[in-house]
Amino acid sequence: MKDMNVTFKDKTVFVNSKPVKEFDVPIMEILIFEKGIAILLEDYLYSRKYRNDENVFFIDFEGNILWQIRYIGHPYEKGENPYVGLTKEDETSFWATTFDGWAYLVDVSTGNIIDSEFVK
Repeated sequence: MKDMNVTFKDKTVFVNSKPVKEFDVPIMEILIFEKGIAILLEDYLYSRKYRNDENVFFIDFEGNILWQIRYIGHPYEKGENPYVGLTKEDETSFWATTFDGWAYLVDVSTGNIIDSEFVK
């Protein structure tokens, strides 16, 4: 990973200037890890293919999707709580923050939620 240049433009992720993955909706943010790339997409109101609150993916450097964040589900939500920000914790995890102010600590290897806190 040390010699890799990872960027994005619109809906596409590039590794060393080569397009490796294109999504259906625009990319908002990426985080780079030794194991791959965490990707935050604009909320899915643009696309009915996915739930609005499953807009975080993790891919390897060849563009293969390793996992997609799973719907957490709160009793008061109806799939309209997209993730709006990512913050790297360390090489093994990152925080994914939702529109309503919840932050979830995500395991990079599995995509599992390992902690949560209300931050708003």
